[in-house]
Amino acid sequence: MCNRKLIGARFNFSVGYKSHVGEDFISARDNNGHGTHTASTAVGSSVKGASFNGFGNGTAMGMAPAARLAVYKACWGGPEPNCDDSDVAAAMEKAILDGVDILSLSVGSEIENPFYMDHDALAGFGAIEKGVFVSASAGNEGPSPASLSNSAPWMTAVGASSMDREFLSLVKLGNGEAFKGSSLYRGPGIQNLPLVYDYCSNLGVDPHLFKGKVVMCNYHANSTETARLLKDAGAAGMIFVNHELLGAMDEPVDQPYLPATTVSFSTGEKIKTYVNSTAVPTATINPTGLTVVGKAIAPIVGSFSSRGPSAFYPDVLKPDLVAPGVNILAAWKEGGFQIDSGTSMACPHVSGIAAIIRASHPTWSPAAIRSALMTTASTLDNRKQPIRDAPTLRAADPFAMGAGHVNPRAALEPGLVYDLGSQDYINYLCGGFYNYTKKQIALLSHKWPACPKSESGADLNYPSFSVILKYGERVQVKRRTVTNVGGDNAVYKVRVKSSPNVKVSVEPETLVFKKRSDQASFNVTFESQVEGSEEFEVGEIMWKCIQGGIHIVRSPITVLWIPV
Repeated sequence: MCNRKLIGARFNFSVGYKSHVGEDFISARDNNGHGTHTASTAVGSSVKGASFNGFGNGTAMGMAPAARLAVYKACWGGPEPNCDDSDVAAAMEKAILDGVDILSLSVGSEIENPFYMDHDALAGFGAIEKGVFVSASAGNEGPSPASLSNSAPWMTAVGASSMDREFLSLVKLGNGEAFKGSSLYRGPGIQNLPLVYDYCSNLGVDPHLFKGKVVMCNYHANSTETARLLKDAGAAGMIFVNHELLGAMDEPVDQPYLPATTVSFSTGEKIKTYVNSTAVPTATINPTGLTVVGKAIAPIVGSFSSRGPSAFYPDVLKPDLVAPGVNILAAWKEGGFQIDSGTSMACPHVSGIAAIIRASHPTWSPAAIRSALMTTASTLDNRKQPIRDAPTLRAADPFAMGAGHVNPRAALEPGLVYDLGSQDYINYLCGGFYNYTKKQIALLSHKWPACPKSESGADLNYPSFSVILKYGERVQVKRRTVTNVGGDNAVYKVRVKSSPNVKVSVEPETLVFKKRSDQASFNVTFESQVEGSEEFEVGEIMWKCIQGGIHIVRSPITVLWIPV
């Protein structure tokens, strides 16, 4: 089993779990599958003939297959593991001491806290002080706004998007209408059986109600358990309708009990109309067992992916970007593969790409790596149209997708980077917007901070712009500095996109770099054309290399108004 991939596995991080839950089998072994799945996504070696029950068949490989893996197990319990904040922080601190280059953090809290009370943010600050890049999942509480996890500006928060891969299952009604669904069920289908609609919340009450029928169920958190109960009740098949908030995103039903398919909420409404229109509705389910690649529009931001703005820190745009996190095939516990979804699956994609960037540019800081990832991210899908958001199928805004969808090849050569160090983050926290005390900052930095006398450092040199205007405030100016990591004698020209409500101007409009590592600064002025608004505005600043390269360095803009 030794292939020199796994170079360490520590598991003595369970004090917090034991203090309020109890004992568990303390071992480095993965008894849940989540850790194996995410680790193999980041750095898994090439495996031919990988699939989940024949779905997604092909060669599986992580983003950075040549990277080494050190595991720090800090989550305990059964199918829904408990990740105590103190255990996770302890594991992160040990990893930093061991000298890792990248920390991949596919965990997070459902409740956002101030940084000095956030264990992950505390440990993450220690990571960037040592030059360790931290990639973290943005959370699965979408599409509600301000639902983020891991919003600290020194960590890279990753949302989830889809791929152009589908697991098709077809539903045909008695009136001839046919609809596309998704399923991971492999077996014979069912033909022209009676169709009933039920909330499926009282499956044990009248088992004869479902016997020999296809049952269409409203959304429940656990479709697998619902399918098992329907099987026990004698049902012949299941149509599982996604929640309205999930929009067009169909996560396939993964269960072995009976022919089943997942359909979108809008498709479910059409099927309900049919059920109510006839005395004897029938349905056919054909789980094709096919994996179809290249037909679906992608990427689309996943409905479940948590959204910005940050409840505590809206002046830094989060999430930073999105990566594949819907129906991801990766390794699973005790061998084999599994298809799973979540920002936990998106995070290791970025972790692996960051490892490749670190190997190519070993002197780059974590902030420079994040900048490269963000400023080269794509905002267009495979049709060359704006990336869409699953709940509405309208163009995704930066609070859903951050800077855009990660582009690994472009991130290796970004042209310009927005760099930051630990003192820059301390200056940011010293600024007047949040009024952090020196004692609170010291909890992060482990030393009494040397705050600047003015608030000039409160605006981070971040590769995105999140502008907070008070009602009646007309003008705000932000300053940025970029470092040339491209060729010599490079010249960049700015292009701005803004809304009628906010005029955006950049000075100077041209940046000139004589050699690599040269820096240049510019000011961005935001002029509100309205007293205030309950809506937010979006835009972008794009630096295009017009001499010495072909780089395009893009930064998203969001503008929010807050009452005085």
